[in-house]
Amino acid sequence: MTLRDAPRRAGTEVGRRPYGGSVAIHCAMLGERVRGEDRWYLLTDGTWVATPSRSIETEGVPRPC
Repeated sequence: MTLRDAPRRAGTEVGRRPYGGSVAIHCAMLGERVRGEDRWYLLTDGTWVATPSRSIETEGVPRPC
């Protein structure tokens, strides 16, 4: 997963996490479409990630940003 500083593809890449790894989600919002998905997740470390919903498991529904 590519981590960005803003919820859009033009956001600066600030890191990467391996697929299958764990991340802590703060909230979610709709944004720019990436690979057919338009949901972006704000992680608790302040970075953003867009990933297909089939690739992410959550404990409940993330609150809206």
